[in-house]
Amino acid sequence: MAAGAQAGRGPGLRGVPHVRTDRPDGGHGAQASAGSRLADAVRAAHGTPALADACRAHLVELGAPREPALLGAFLDSGDREIQLAAQSAKLRLPSPEVCEASFAMGEEFLTDQADLGQLEFDALLRKVDASDASYKN
Repeated sequence: MAAGAQAGRGPGLRGVPHVRTDRPDGGHGAQASAGSRLADAVRAAHGTPALADACRAHLVELGAPREPALLGAFLDSGDREIQLAAQSAKLRLPSPEVCEASFAMGEEFLTDQADLGQLEFDALLRKVDASDASYKN
């Protein structure tokens, strides 16, 4: 039996064939108002005992959310099935171009030839020189 049903908080998700973990429309279009209402209910219930019920209603109607903050609320629900559904949600990933540019910047940062702290020291020295170079005398 599902954790939600055991606790008397309504039916569990197991055996509910229409629970979806992603929607092609992303919850937009005709279901946008229902999606907003259900997302607002999850946000309002976050930190309360009603969170699992609000998450369960969202899952049954729309599937798992793609918004990271809502996914976090699902993970905080304390209900194992809701948490698993949230973990299987498909997040929107950045475009391949953004991922490649980010990787390239990270590689450039990691392969810098300066000693540890040298760049920072040089930057601070330039600031001091610009404000008052009299320390050199």
